[in-house]
Amino acid sequence: MTRFVAFGDSMSDGVLGFAPFAVGDPGPSVGYAFKLKTLLEQRYPGQTITMTDEGVPSEMIAAGVARLPTVLGRDAPEVVMLFEGINDLNTSRNPAIPVVVNALRSMVRTTRGLGMTPLVATFLPQRRGGQRAFAVDTIVPANDQVRAMAAAEGAGLVDLYEAFGGNIDTLIGSDGLHPTEAGYQKIAETFFSVIRSRFEVAR
Repeated sequence: MTRFVAFGDSMSDGVLGFAPFAVGDPGPSVGYAFKLKTLLEQRYPGQTITMTDEGVPSEMIAAGVARLPTVLGRDAPEVVMLFEGINDLNTSRNPAIPVVVNALRSMVRTTRGLGMTPLVATFLPQRRGGQRAFAVDTIVPANDQVRAMAAAEGAGLVDLYEAFGGNIDTLIGSDGLHPTEAGYQKIAETFFSVIRSRFEVAR
């Protein structure tokens, strides 16, 4: 697999810093999409890796569901990395969980219906007391349902929550929500590990 889309909200767009996205643009160097592209290019020299950052900061998941078909038609990826829904959880907390999970299920089915492979990420832990950390106690039950949905749909699971291992001090920024640059690196490494395990062909 050589064509990837990082789809979601500000965490797919690489906030710390807002970056305009364009077809074929892997986003800012701080973001996980850019870092993942670097890891893939280092692992598979000679391959042309296309990594498109399709993160829209502050997006609610219903807007993502509506936006996804256009993105997939335009970018024509082989692998779609779905990392979205935290804005809904931050806004409505536990009542938003079924809304988010059903929307992710819809995205998985849309992706697979176009012959593409979906990878679904779990939500990151939040730093309690952070100015944007409104769903601290919602993350664990939301992730339980995301894992169950991914298993039921046969989608690839990228368990970012597990990968962070509760390491909030260095991997989550001062706003309590967005990763630090080290956190984005950890996200990239976690996606990279799943991509290798699912798609790499031994030679």
